[in-house]
Amino acid sequence: MVVHYATAVLAGQSNLTVQAEVIRVTRASELPAALAQRTARVVIDSEELEPSFARLERWKHRENTYRFIAVLIAALVAYAISQRYGVDASWHSTFKLERIDGKITLTPPSPTHE
Repeated sequence: MVVHYATAVLAGQSNLTVQAEVIRVTRASELPAALAQRTARVVIDSEELEPSFARLERWKHRENTYRFIAVLIAALVAYAISQRYGVDASWHSTFKLERIDGKITLTPPSPTHE
């Protein structure tokens, strides 16, 4: 995972909240930490990881055509990803899988405002 350091000087009473908009995963070892957070998008930028997530993406797009089989296979592929890369098994229900600028991107849910 890439870490960026920043400095902020505040005068008076202020709150500073900094969130990464995108976490770019380039190695399999970075995936568990990237999916452990629930605030920033995760971009899969790795030749090693791309095929697994592309397979999951294909089956998720087929859900409406072959509903039962597609859901079953998508769940099995997501489970295989969680086992292979040591990720929490619930990651696929937490993150939305989409392709942005040609890269597979995992988007966390929007925070609910109460």
